[in-house]
Amino acid sequence: MSALLRSIEQVKIPLYGGIASVFANCFFNYLLIFGKFGLPKMGVRGAALGTVLAGVVNLGILLVFVVKNKIPYVMEFSRHFRWDRVFVGQYLQKCFPILCNEILIGVGNMMINIVLGHQSEKAIAAVAVFRTLEGLVIAFFSGFSNAATVLVGKEVGAGNHEVAFQRAKRLVYLCSALIGMACLGIIAVHNPLLHAMGLSGESYQIGTGMLLIYSVAALIRMGNWTQNDTYRAAGDASFDSIMEITFMYLMVLPCVYLANYAFHVPFLLVFALCYVDEPVRYIIMQCHMYSGKWVKPVSEEGIRTIGEFRQRHGIKQKIK
Repeated sequence: MSALLRSIEQVKIPLYGGIASVFANCFFNYLLIFGKFGLPKMGVRGAALGTVLAGVVNLGILLVFVVKNKIPYVMEFSRHFRWDRVFVGQYLQKCFPILCNEILIGVGNMMINIVLGHQSEKAIAAVAVFRTLEGLVIAFFSGFSNAATVLVGKEVGAGNHEVAFQRAKRLVYLCSALIGMACLGIIAVHNPLLHAMGLSGESYQIGTGMLLIYSVAALIRMGNWTQNDTYRAAGDASFDSIMEITFMYLMVLPCVYLANYAFHVPFLLVFALCYVDEPVRYIIMQCHMYSGKWVKPVSEEGIRTIGEFRQRHGIKQKIK
């Protein structure tokens, strides 16, 4: 529901739901973990239940706003969607590469975390802190990336392909610039930040090294992420999915496992190899970006004007 609302520029409703969910999560965790106000002291089970209740609050906020404001499309499935074989086939064709990408990349990241989890206690402590800080960067970035997909996807759906094409290129570079600023901000305050999160001595040095490596890698990685989301919003769901899966299993995992188990290189080098594919993918994806072949509309308006766009840019591609 949040994704549907954002795609029709109703961005404040998911924001309200998210804020309410965070406060609800803190409130219910406090009550159920520690057993306040006569409730049972449930510990970790209380944390799990509190998270579920926070999700219910989030969903409830979304439903209230959608019903009260009569937001179109979100609840009116039978009216706006054609539940026939052609529509379902088209939907599956677009979403299947994305499903494969998310599942296989999730498995790949799990295998990387297995390697990172078999390090020294100091390194594991640094990884735990790093994941928290990485989550802050990704949380900041994901909002920007979602906005980029709406800005590009809306124009492709409306048939304004040239606007979407030019806008996508600017958004990729703007994303890298914003992520660079965010990473510089974290580096600037990393000393008190890492100490406040319990790192000292060797674990502090490892954590600092990880932040420096990630700050460089994030400029390219988030650029790849934005391009991937942009392609999906424009109807090209397969290109980056194939790229990301291929590089993960033929480049990243072999490099990480060989470096750690065969050559026993220092931990920071193993960590840096987790991003070894990003520069190569960035170059390939930039070529794909400027080719314009990723503009593959599914709406009637977009399909009607795509021929002119492809002719202008010399794209030889059949219209399905």
